[in-house]
This record gives sequence, C-alpha cells and structure tokens, in this order.
Amino acid sequence: MLLLLVYFTKGVAQSTIYPSISSEVLDSFADKAPNPAEMSLAFKKKYNKKIVYLGKKDFEKSEIYKVANIGRYCAILMYIVIHQKNKELLNCLVRIKELSDNIYVGQYFEYQQIRAKLENKNGVDSISILAKLNLQEVNNRWSQNNKNELIPILILGVWLETTYIILDEIEKKSLVRFLVTQKNTLEQLIELLNYYDQVPDIKLFIKQLEDIHKTLEESDLENSTILRTKSFQKISNKISVIRNKIIN
Repeated sequence: MLLLLVYFTKGVAQSTIYPSISSEVLDSFADKAPNPAEMSLAFKKKYNKKIVYLGKKDFEKSEIYKVANIGRYCAILMYIVIHQKNKELLNCLVRIKELSDNIYVGQYFEYQQIRAKLENKNGVDSISILAKLNLQEVNNRWSQNNKNELIPILILGVWLETTYIILDEIEKKSLVRFLVTQKNTLEQLIELLNYYDQVPDIKLFIKQLEDIHKTLEESDLENSTILRTKSFQKISNKISVIRNKIIN
C-alpha cells in the first residue's frame, strides 16, 4: 500500500507541510514503466513525428506545469529511442535540461551520461537505472524545499504521455495488455496525488484522472482481448484534454 510507504517530513518552517515520498514508492513507479525493448515489438513500425511535440509555452507556465512537461518529455524519449532518431533525441534532451535548469533541479539530471547511453543502441536498458538514481536526487531536493507535491506531477507527466503514445502507436492486438498495466499505475498515481489535493491544480488533475479510471473500469480490460472503438475514443479524448492543458 502506498499509504504505508509515504512518510511525512518534519521541521520545515512552512505553513503547509506536504508528505514526502519514499524511495520505495519511486522505485515502484519506475518498475512499472513500460520497457522500451518490449514496447518496440508492439509499436507500429512507422515513426510518427507528431508524437515528438515540444511545447512553445513551456517556460511561461507555472512550476507544476513545467514539471508535468518534463515528465512528458521523459516518456517521449522512450519513443524516440525505439525509433532511433538521434536528432529528435538531442532536441528532447535539451528541452528536459533547460526546463530542469529553470526550476533549479538541472544538476540532478545527468545530461551527458543519458545522452551517451541513449545514443548507444546497447545502452537503453541502463537508462532506467540511471533515471531512478536521478529521480531520487530530485525527490530529495524537493523534499528539502517543501515541494513534495512536484514528484507526483512528474510521474503524472510520464504516465499521461506514455498512455497517449500507447493509444496512438500500439498495434491493436497489444493495446489491451498495455492499458491494463497503465490502469494499475493510474490507481496508484491517484492515491498518491490525493495527499496533495489541497493544491488547486492537483485537485483538478485528480478529478480528471478519476474520470479516466472510471472509463477504463467500464471498458472491462481484464476480461477483454479487444478494446471497443467507443471505449477507445472515450479514453483517448480524456487523455488529450489533460495533455492539451499541460502543453497549452
């Protein structure tokens, strides 16, 4: 249970103390992230450049939305790696670095190491280990500054973009299996975000995510082999609404 893994930071001189997140919780989310090698077998062969969208208003947004976009770009990296597009890879990495620097956590993203490993076709598996280490460093920094609500937003960005890519790019025969995994992750994410529901933007995200979860439940994924067109459209539309808000 996430309830047992989330602990509270004490002694911070702030009016509102938000719960910090343990390394066990972070690892559990990282372990549930889709494996790039497995995803590559289920993806359509043709590269869709529209997936790799770098927002034009990233730096004008509030901190919460900047963090959500960093999460989005981390998910996009997976898609770029699968299709081995080095130019797009570099552009996406630069944006992650710039946004991270903008919110003062850029030093915890090992830009050069990640770039070198991503450009090495045999180094993709080691990225998840490196990402875990970096995520914990960022989590520690935000915890020290009583910004614990930002880590769930980072996870939200990753989840949202991953699901968006899956809906757009996964072959239909593999769609249900991957959505079952994402549904389980969504349940944990909502539980985690509920600790920060005093933050207005997060409260809105929770409401939208609960609506998506309800649609996934109604789709009866565990007992289905094919996602009905109507269910697919509902899920896709609701994901797009949140994604568009984060981007625009």
